[in-house]
Amino acid sequence: MMLSVVMPIARIDNYLRETLFSVASQTFKDFELIAVCDCDLNDDLQLLFQELSLDFNYRIIQTKLKGVAFAANLGIAESEALYLARWDSDDLCDPHRFVRQIEEFEADKSLGVIGTKVVIVDEDGVPSDYQKFKLYK
Repeated sequence: MMLSVVMPIARIDNYLRETLFSVASQTFKDFELIAVCDCDLNDDLQLLFQELSLDFNYRIIQTKLKGVAFAANLGIAESEALYLARWDSDDLCDPHRFVRQIEEFEADKSLGVIGTKVVIVDEDGVPSDYQKFKLYK
């Protein structure tokens, strides 16, 4: 596996469904999703993944300890891939995100971290005033 995608999950909702479809739409396919849930969602999450017929490798890790930071760190510790990506359970990403980021890492071996631009949208998918967030280039 070239890439592990770590996703902390605290609840199952419509955002999570859309997020999982966004992960599945990535053009780079050599990845696994490490879903870390800090609640009693393991069975429900397994059913959701099966129901959606997602076409990627995944692992679900359940922990009794709460919090996004702990869940993310646990997922990172479980990763054995060359590259690591963090993805929140309510985020959508451009289908070429992984390809572009890996190409950048491969082209410049001095890179340690790559970020992405963010566009905040409301429940209807309409971009909101995200200018209040400082974007670093």
